[in-house]
Amino acid sequence: MFNFMKSTRNKALDHGQQNAEANEISAEIDLLEQQLATAPADGEIHKALMLSYNRALKVYAKNKNHRQRIDGIFIKMDELRNIIRKSL
Repeated sequence: MFNFMKSTRNKALDHGQQNAEANEISAEIDLLEQQLATAPADGEIHKALMLSYNRALKVYAKNKNHRQRIDGIFIKMDELRNIIRKSL
C-alpha cells in the first residue's frame, strides 16, 4: 500500500550514493592526474587514470550535479591517449 513512499525514499538514498561515488571518483582522478604530472611515462598511472575516466563517465551520466563534466572527461581521455601513443 505504501510502496510509492518507499520508492521515493530509495531514490533519495541512491542520489546520495551517486553523489558520494562521483565525489570519490573526482578525488581519485585529481590524485592520479597529479601523479601523471610528476611521472608522465609511468604506464601504470596511464592505466589507472583511463579506468577512472571510464568509471567517471558512467557515474557522472547518472548524476545531475556532475553531468556537465562529461565533455571534459572525454577531452582528458583523448589527451591521455595521445600521451600513451607518444610513449610507445
